[in-house]
Amino acid sequence: MVFPGALSRGCDRCRKRKIKCDGRRPGCKRCELYKASCPGYDRPLAFRFHGEPGHSLVRGEPTTRRKSVQTLVASKGSSYGLTSSRLTSLMVARQPQPSFEDESLAFFLQEYCIQPAAGVIGGHLEFLEGMYKDASRSSCIRPATLAIAYMALSRHYKSSTLYVAARSHYGAALRTVNRDLSVSKRPLKDETLVSLMLMGMIEDIECQGQTTKAVHMAGISKLFDVVGHRVLTNVDESSLHSWIFTQMQLPSLVAKENMQCLAIPDAQLNTKRHVVRLALVVTRIGQFYRASRQITAADSALTPIAQQVQLVSLIKQALAIAGELAMIQKDAMPAKLRPHETTDKRPANPANQSLISFNSQWTASRWSQFALYLILFFERLSKCSDALLQLQLEVIGDEDKQLARAAGAISEGQIKTMIHKLCSGLPYLMGEVDKQGRPLSVPERQSVIMYHLVWPLSVVIVSSHSTLEQVEDAQTRLNAIRDMYGIRLAYFAPAMRTSLRRSCNACAKAKHSCDLGTPKCSRCVKRKVTCVYANEPLSSSLSTTTEPSVRGKSVDKAGTRRSSPKDRGNDAYHHSSMAISTPVSASFDPFDSYPTTRLPRVHVQRLIQHFLSNISFQYYPLDLNMASNPFIVSWWPLALADPALFHVSIQTASLDEERRAQRGFPVSELLMADSVSLIRNKIGSGLLAIQDETLNSVVTLAAIEHGKGNIDASRAHIDGAKRIVGIRGGLDQVKQASPLTARMIAWVSLLVTGSPQYPTQNENGMGDGVSPTLQWLLSSSFLDTPDPVVQALDLQPEIAEVFTRLRGILHQPDAPSLLGTELHDLTCFIVHKLLLMPSYTASPHSECLRCAMALYMLIIHGTTYYTHTELANNIVQLLKDHLQPLAGKTGSISFNSLQIWVLSVAIVSATDPTEIQWLTYAARIASNALGLQTWDHVVIHLKNILWLETERAEVFRHQWTSIFDVNAQ
Repeated sequence: MVFPGALSRGCDRCRKRKIKCDGRRPGCKRCELYKASCPGYDRPLAFRFHGEPGHSLVRGEPTTRRKSVQTLVASKGSSYGLTSSRLTSLMVARQPQPSFEDESLAFFLQEYCIQPAAGVIGGHLEFLEGMYKDASRSSCIRPATLAIAYMALSRHYKSSTLYVAARSHYGAALRTVNRDLSVSKRPLKDETLVSLMLMGMIEDIECQGQTTKAVHMAGISKLFDVVGHRVLTNVDESSLHSWIFTQMQLPSLVAKENMQCLAIPDAQLNTKRHVVRLALVVTRIGQFYRASRQITAADSALTPIAQQVQLVSLIKQALAIAGELAMIQKDAMPAKLRPHETTDKRPANPANQSLISFNSQWTASRWSQFALYLILFFERLSKCSDALLQLQLEVIGDEDKQLARAAGAISEGQIKTMIHKLCSGLPYLMGEVDKQGRPLSVPERQSVIMYHLVWPLSVVIVSSHSTLEQVEDAQTRLNAIRDMYGIRLAYFAPAMRTSLRRSCNACAKAKHSCDLGTPKCSRCVKRKVTCVYANEPLSSSLSTTTEPSVRGKSVDKAGTRRSSPKDRGNDAYHHSSMAISTPVSASFDPFDSYPTTRLPRVHVQRLIQHFLSNISFQYYPLDLNMASNPFIVSWWPLALADPALFHVSIQTASLDEERRAQRGFPVSELLMADSVSLIRNKIGSGLLAIQDETLNSVVTLAAIEHGKGNIDASRAHIDGAKRIVGIRGGLDQVKQASPLTARMIAWVSLLVTGSPQYPTQNENGMGDGVSPTLQWLLSSSFLDTPDPVVQALDLQPEIAEVFTRLRGILHQPDAPSLLGTELHDLTCFIVHKLLLMPSYTASPHSECLRCAMALYMLIIHGTTYYTHTELANNIVQLLKDHLQPLAGKTGSISFNSLQIWVLSVAIVSATDPTEIQWLTYAARIASNALGLQTWDHVVIHLKNILWLETERAEVFRHQWTSIFDVNAQ
């Protein structure tokens, strides 16, 4: 006998083609290499069923067959020499194969069911197993449970077979629910409610951007309304009603009609129970949220006076809710539900970093849901306060204004506190550490915890009160949940844009290519339907129809392809790709429109997410709003239509990832080679060479090469960009077409070369260089009034003009409210103007002030597009050479203030330890000479020269505190 070899463990496609498969899950390497959807593996779970002692698991044969075998043994046993025992040993028992149904149910119950903790908190779906076993075969609970079980397992193992089965059971569940609702005399049955809730979970896992989960939640609300029942009545006694209450909160906030089932019932509730009190607070939060959303809506029909009255009433109502919440947290919250402070003991994290843990991960998950509601509540309270303060009414009294300001301050503090606590609890929620903060070698995660984390993480990402580190951490964890557990809701939950696609909603839903026509695309005009864009097309120049892809073809509900005449002509071209497609690919994917690369599809999608959630805000931290950040709303649509810019964009994300991993830059080098090749092709093709996309790509490559230390290559890219700008008529002409491109060219060219590469325009706007801002033009009025500080310093006329204008701009009461683009344009113009001036060696005062003003603008501006550290260090070195003759001297008040201000700016800007040591020593001498002992003494001198209250002011205070500590010693 020849040994046939081990059974194949490869995926279905590799087995069919008889090629080697690495067996990697969820998709094999070969399928990723060919950018194909891996169909998965035949047996995702290796289950072995063990019977009870004395019971055989061998499938019973027909009775007649069994009798014939016994007769044969009895009659011919002696002649053939076979006894009954020997015959049994020759009949090898076949091991039973479990069904997909058993595997899916076992997996779902293990991952999504949680038993309740006695007397503290309810469980999750702990009733489902018994309800499923006791239900009749015609009950709607059976197909609904099978649908969610198959869906969960198909996501876990990426099996198209399981996915098709899940969709089949989902359709059966819809039919049985409709049948039960139409014939049942008692519509509010637990089986019906559970079925609708399970189908809502499926809609979250299989989210299409505009989920139909809200439809299921509205259906449950109607069922409660029919019988006049309120969910709050049994929220503490029934795990099912508690689940319904929790899941209906978010849909109720955006529903067009109020869900009456969430109203507070007339019956007396047991408010001694902490669960009931918390549920009442959440209910009141929902009522406040919906009422405030109607009052502050842009199309509100209320008069300003009526709006003021209602806003004041709402703010008082919200403060009462906050007071009730504080009382609950202080008195009524059991110890087992309270968060526990601990320290992060993971070696890769800073020492003694605080973490939050709980009695169990499920308790932490419920707490994160409650934190989500509180963040939304205080965000809405903050908007109400702002709306009240913005009303242009003389009748608003000081008491109402004080109330609005107090509510705004309270809400802002609470939002930051809750976001900080939520982020501190993420390591424990994600199973990375135990209750004491000790790292776990294998993360302990459960799918139900990850499922309930999607919305809390999304709120952290989109909140304007989150720091960049918090946003980055939340986005990374949300991406991990999406990739590991296949919960597609994680794609769409963050309110960045509705999606990353450029087509209109109707074309995207029908899987048709869209010509991006405005105000309506041609297909919507022909069909006479509403045309809504998730991302508005920038201009008509982008309205070119791209070649239809395999994923762009129309797919009906059954998963079969409907080809248009144009599609049929390309059937031969698409045949090989469609042969490996599965019904899973019919699902909408928001990343389908990006240009092709040599990277696996999953890798590209991760880089896209990293660029949009992280790199965009690193490049432009002046605008942390996803709906207005220029790299998301202006740059990214261009990148989706231009392969060169797309490669350069994801290359920045890849560099950031590989720099953090510290394992070399293989992917970035691959993308760099492709980017350079694509740019060369564009430069050699006439008009494509002078596009905004080409300029953006070249300037970004210059920054990348400079960051790697390739100064010559970086300078070559800058020179190439300058030639393109010259062909287009100068920087001002570029700015008229694309302000983002013009800003980036001027700023990055300055940072990577260390000197201005473009001139500045004059007061009349003449020239093709960096243009002055509106604030700068209006500041000419400050030149008419003599400034005593400027006169006392005896400055050069050019320096005195810039200094006077800048003092007038930054010392205005509304100066801290400068918008991001306004501050950037002002900084870019002033730094260019100052650095283009000659060196005033004969006037140390003027030269020190020239360098210090440039440094101060860089400080309040922050890092944008690219780091300015090298430029700042060069200016500090130049400043130090002219500061030495003045150090330690005293004079007039203005001279003393100038010396303290220049030293402060230089210390904050410097990064070289030697420079910092020298500057700190000079600052100690100056402070001792002037008798400065506290920060309050220093800030008086700073305000005498130039000062703007920003977040960076804390850095100045910290540096001077260290200096005073040394002086005290």
